[in-house]
Amino acid sequence: MIRIKNLNKSFNNHLILKNINLEIKKKEKIAIIGPSGSGKSTFLRCLNLLEKPDSGQIYFNDIDITNKKTDIKKVRQKMNMVFQYFNLFENKTVLENITLAPIKLKKINRETAINNAISLLEKVGLKDKKDCYPKQLSGGQKQRIAILRSIAMDPEVILLDEPTSSLDPEMIEEVLNVIKELSKSEITLICVTHEINFARNMADRVIFLCDGMVLNDGTPEEIFNNTTNERLQNFLRGIIK
Repeated sequence: MIRIKNLNKSFNNHLILKNINLEIKKKEKIAIIGPSGSGKSTFLRCLNLLEKPDSGQIYFNDIDITNKKTDIKKVRQKMNMVFQYFNLFENKTVLENITLAPIKLKKINRETAINNAISLLEKVGLKDKKDCYPKQLSGGQKQRIAILRSIAMDPEVILLDEPTSSLDPEMIEEVLNVIKELSKSEITLICVTHEINFARNMADRVIFLCDGMVLNDGTPEEIFNNTTNERLQNFLRGIIK
């Protein structure tokens, strides 16, 4: 579904991503782990060109999205992103945040979009918040709404950029539970995370990104229990208590 070939990205002459080559299959659940500053979020943002690579190609369903002729707005409708800091529209209600893109971009009938949004809100126990504004919500509630906003677009891929990193500890579990349910669907998930137990249980594959390079790529069993990579072992020792 997604092929990354010789991907490089730099900022201010500092190379952040170094010759990354990966293939991601349809319906796969991918967890990306690694130390801070290793390029994880930059890599995720390159996948739908929120950050433009310096060189290399990214193919989505055999279309080279790095080609200037590709309509990246249409690609992003199929490859939605959930950000660390929610990015909800503060001047719109929960219901409006969820229905805006399906109505405006996908031309879905307003009533249908609203019914779909309410159904999604019911599944995560937030139907009573439909008329609230983001400032009236907790961080965990905002992140769940951000995830529902992506789901409402019926994408093929959802990119999650450390979705729990800005949350208080007691709010993390409620967001992870939503993602766990999402992982049972046919949507392809690519999630940058520091939640190792979550990665172990959610992912089909775990990618260890360090110093801008893919140092390990394998099943959770291979990454967490059987790795011989010393850098990965040191990383895991530092975060698994």
